Amino acid sequence: MLEGSGAISSDVVGYAKADTVLATPETLFEAASLSKVVLAVAVHDIVREGLIDLDRPVAEHVAFIDDGVTRSITPRYLLSHSSGLPDWRDEASEPLTSEFAPGIRFRYAALAWLE
Repeated sequence: MLEGSGAISSDVVGYAKADTVLATPETLFEAASLSKVVLAVAVHDIVREGLIDLDRPVAEHVAFIDDGVTRSITPRYLLSHSSGLPDWRDEASEPLTSEFAPGIRFRYAALAWLE
C-alpha cells in the first residue's frame, strides 16, 4: 500500500490455511493460473523485441524431447492451449509428449505453461 508520505508498506489479512493459521507477510500463496496472464504478456513483449517468433518451434530455444510432433510445438500453440501436451503429469521424469498434433484442437494444458 502506498501511504500519503510516499512510503510503501504492506499488511496482511486472512488465513494461510483455511480458518486455522493466520497469514503473515512471509506467507507464500500459490498463484496457479493467475500467473498465466503475466507470462502471456511477457511472451508477447519478447515477440515484439524479435527474440522469438510465435510460429517457430519452441524446441529452437529450449531443450525439448526428441519426439517430432512435440518438437513442432510453437509458442502460439502453448499460449492457445492447442499444443497437445497433457494437462498434468505426476512425475517430472515422465515423458513429455503431445497427445495430438499441435494446432488441431483446444485442450487446457497447465503443463504448457510450466515446462
